[in-house]
Amino acid sequence: MWRLLTLDACVSSLTVALRVLVLNISVSQLAATNLRLLGGKK
Repeated sequence: MWRLLTLDACVSSLTVALRVLVLNISVSQLAATNLRLLGGKK
């Protein structure tokens, strides 16, 4: 019982970490493209 609970908690925390990582990557990519567009406009 406890093992299943801990496994579930580990999996959920891992998915949350993955989501945060993907969000960070997409945000940084958006910022990079925005900077490029701003630089190109100048």
